[in-house]
Amino acid sequence: MSNTVALPDMDKETTAGKIASAWECPDFKVSGVFSSNMVLQRDEPIMIWGFSCAPGTKVTGEFMGETAEGIVGNDNRWQLTFSAHPYEKTGQKMRISDERGNESVFEDILIG
Repeated sequence: MSNTVALPDMDKETTAGKIASAWECPDFKVSGVFSSNMVLQRDEPIMIWGFSCAPGTKVTGEFMGETAEGIVGNDNRWQLTFSAHPYEKTGQKMRISDERGNESVFEDILIG
């Protein structure tokens, strides 16, 4: 199964009837589907993804004692994959950063 990261369509009509402007690549961003207080699927690899306007930049993640690394592609996307984990009812912290000093931290993550 493949997880394809969806980027906003460019120059498409929105639900409000206005024309959307061209998508501007962020300096560094973890996809908005991830946040503090989230619950991740147990017993499945954990994939985290996002965007960056710096292709070739290394992105590093730390979660439950594990480190995952990825590289920003020419399509401005990056992805990290952490190992599968069993049920965990104690909140965990996830730190995602790039080599340019950008960082996102999510707290109180459960595995269920």
